[in-house]
Amino acid sequence: MPFETIGSARRRVAVIGGGISGMAAAHLLADTHAVVLYETEGRLGGHARTVIAGKRKDQPVDTGFIVFNRVNYPHLVRLFEKLEVPVSESTMSFGASIRGGAVEYGLASVDTIFAQRRNAFNPRFLRMLTDIMHFNRNAEAAATHDAMTIGELLGFSEPTNFVKFFRRRVGTTPEAFRRGHRLQSR
Repeated sequence: MPFETIGSARRRVAVIGGGISGMAAAHLLADTHAVVLYETEGRLGGHARTVIAGKRKDQPVDTGFIVFNRVNYPHLVRLFEKLEVPVSESTMSFGASIRGGAVEYGLASVDTIFAQRRNAFNPRFLRMLTDIMHFNRNAEAAATHDAMTIGELLGFSEPTNFVKFFRRRVGTTPEAFRRGHRLQSR
């Protein structure tokens, strides 16, 4: 029986979690059911929130749910339209500042990748870029093999060898962590 044809009797519904999904579910069910929303935190929103950061504590930073697109989130788009939530176009980018600026890079352009010009000559940094390109070239195709185990996908066996990509981080993984958390194949 399709979901839409289930009887319309008013039911008591518990929604667990006051993040974006829980709040959306509670909102959509509230017109036809008695809904109670349970949240362990002292506020709603889950990961979707704005925190004040920066050296002067004057920089609002959105964390968690930040960007959506109309193609992949049609139900969220309809909810935002119904609630008259304003949305705006944005571009996605990534940047990292590690160990207080010891390693910094962005992925918007070649100029931001080499924000620290010395990284153009850093073999570990260049290897990280090679790993990222290897992952981007091969991950989607590798994931289409339904019979592949997680270990095979991550490269515990060739040919993908993604484990090296996920284990290695330029300047971010202390030696003690590496010693205590080595990945092992079966």
